Amino acid sequence: MNPDPVFSFELQAIATDQQYRNITALARAVQTRVFGNRHPSFAPSPLLQCVRFMLIKAKVPDFMYSDETKVVMDFFFDPTIFRNVEPPPVDAVVYKYPTGRLKVAIVGGGPTALASAISLAEKGAGKIQVHVYERRWLVMTGLNGTYVDYPPTARRRDQVVTLQESVTTLMSQATQQALFEGRPECVWPGSANIQIRKVEDRLLRRCQAPEFYDLIHLHAEGVTREDLHKVGDFHVLLGADGAASWIRKSYFHGYENERGRSYALGLAFNRPAGLPWSQPLNVFLTLGQTRYLLNASDFDGRGYLNMQLTEEEWHKMLAMDGQPVTFGYPGCLRRPDGTIPPGFNENQVFAPSENRGGSLWRSISDGLKLFGFKESEVINVVRIPIVVQAVREGIQYLPPSDSAAINRPHALVAVAGDAAMTVHFWPGRGLNSGVKSGIALGDEIVHALNAGKFVGLPLTAMQQYNDFIMKLQDREHDKRSIPILNQSGTPETLGWLLSKANTVPDNVAIEWLVGAMSQIAEPSNRSSTT
Repeated sequence: MNPDPVFSFELQAIATDQQYRNITALARAVQTRVFGNRHPSFAPSPLLQCVRFMLIKAKVPDFMYSDETKVVMDFFFDPTIFRNVEPPPVDAVVYKYPTGRLKVAIVGGGPTALASAISLAEKGAGKIQVHVYERRWLVMTGLNGTYVDYPPTARRRDQVVTLQESVTTLMSQATQQALFEGRPECVWPGSANIQIRKVEDRLLRRCQAPEFYDLIHLHAEGVTREDLHKVGDFHVLLGADGAASWIRKSYFHGYENERGRSYALGLAFNRPAGLPWSQPLNVFLTLGQTRYLLNASDFDGRGYLNMQLTEEEWHKMLAMDGQPVTFGYPGCLRRPDGTIPPGFNENQVFAPSENRGGSLWRSISDGLKLFGFKESEVINVVRIPIVVQAVREGIQYLPPSDSAAINRPHALVAVAGDAAMTVHFWPGRGLNSGVKSGIALGDEIVHALNAGKFVGLPLTAMQQYNDFIMKLQDREHDKRSIPILNQSGTPETLGWLLSKANTVPDNVAIEWLVGAMSQIAEPSNRSSTT
């Protein structure tokens, strides 16, 4: 097999060592001491074929109960390594070929990441192992042992999103039940409203269902490029780490394409009694203008009132200490008695709220009044950049400099959700496109694995996923986000519209509103009767 005397001596030493008393132990020793836990090529060597033959003849694949056995099988029957030597031997004997697991490492623990993990586990039929890394999680202990969850101190997103049925029906019935708990809140036709934090909580619990034991591994820690080695071996690295994705910035540099940007603010509110107005009226008020957008749940009275901003208004979105109010450093409003809400300090008071006569505060106040909210129901204020951007390719090779822990010549890296594409959230498509891309990634990986396309680990193994991402960009950007920006979404256009608003006679504005609502109602009525 190999004339190298050192190589032959090592094999003899393994074969005569009494601690390796079974085939699995012998194979494990060859894996570590001879191969060094790494395949130098995707082509099988004669030694690799010999060990494969021993494992098959000993029926080790039929009794994969121990972790050691799984490690051995994953190495020698790696789904990316070719099955046969070339040219094949004369009078070859054919045996049933077992398959090791494809390993997918996901960075990020949001809805896109969790949807991907569940999709891979449900459809992979035990052939795919998923590891998910999220720094916001914490390992906790309960009556049934340890589990992963968000600690009470974690900063969570209060936004309410509208999930389309065209997306949720891509999920299994068990996952849909876990997501909505049998009570979807239908506000818009063919969709359901739900808080992002509930999406995260419920999909996280779903990932820990008994059926996914040893298929989905949740790691309560973050991962950066500098410590990627701690993830260990994987075939595919998925970046589902949001709009500020370090994976996109590190591995897709030069493939990013920004197509436009807009600005908005978000007023998070908590109203346990439910929403002030009915959801049908909220829909009417939302569709009747483009300045404000309400995404809320009447089930728990939580959500966000968003307002589009001009660039001048954007720069006024500051706390009293001069810092921008962001999700990581939100602003607050004073209580009616002038005190500061718990969890905030004087520096975090939203500066425009101290100038009641200012144009920005008047616009915010108008939005609260439009939807019936009181200032006391606002729990924080943030500014939200809306950057419409995407990658021009969704799949790349992991650079050799970052592949030290990889057990084969290379690995693939992909992006999904906001890491792959950010959209204008006004049409209500952000989370929908993210979850859809996560599920699509699971579908395409399973399809490619079953079709043998991962052998050699070429970029074309995930070509269908890449094609899907490109088509999704075309639909979400060209048909939704860009039209919103062109109508009133850019700060410049919005500023011009607001400056001209007072010049429009009331009767003209009312006539336009009635006409617009009639156009909106017509397709809605058609869809409700079909």
